[in-house]
Amino acid sequence: MRNYLYRLFTDPDGQIYRIQKSEDIRNIWKASLVLFLVGISIYIWMAWLGMGTNPISRELSSTTLDIYNAYKLWFIIGRALFAILFVSIILYLTSYYFYLFTNIPYKKLVIMQQAVLVMMLFERLLWIPLFVYLGLDWYVSPLSLGIIASYITQYDWFLYFFGAITVIQIWIISFQSKYLSRLSSINKRKIWTIVIIWHLVSYIIVATLGYFDEQLLVRWFES
Repeated sequence: MRNYLYRLFTDPDGQIYRIQKSEDIRNIWKASLVLFLVGISIYIWMAWLGMGTNPISRELSSTTLDIYNAYKLWFIIGRALFAILFVSIILYLTSYYFYLFTNIPYKKLVIMQQAVLVMMLFERLLWIPLFVYLGLDWYVSPLSLGIIASYITQYDWFLYFFGAITVIQIWIISFQSKYLSRLSSINKRKIWTIVIIWHLVSYIIVATLGYFDEQLLVRWFES
């Protein structure tokens, strides 16, 4: 099972077959630990660059440098904690959800979610140049439906919802459906339904958290 995560991208069919036949899954915690560290680092980097602080920028412009730096430090700490929660949900909660419906061994589902997390972290790295060089927030990335939605509505919740639907998310849905279909006897239609329902719920949660997170940030810095 050595280098299993790398091979899921270079030889997905062969690696999924090896995972399917493997009875002994070991040392997946090492990859999980690395992904936790990478995820925290990326979110700290994004927070340091000011990504996500647009709603409070006007409030900070009237503060002293010391207060500004204190606010920025708390913001970075909050994003680091969010990264821990985010990685935990992707690796473990999502795996448990699929386990409930498929009875695929839990560790094999964690392996699937490790590959998913790699792609999600890669997506967040793509957000950085879009923000730095083009001034685009994540929900209006050209790789998402958010930029199309922005021409139809300016209501934040809908922008966040459609902004969460990206090219990489579509790849993830396809990958998960393929992986689960290979390791489970459940028919493909049910697998696709299970996967799509999970993602629709996650998009709703992302949109809701994005909307209220912005409101809470503004109120926090106004107080």
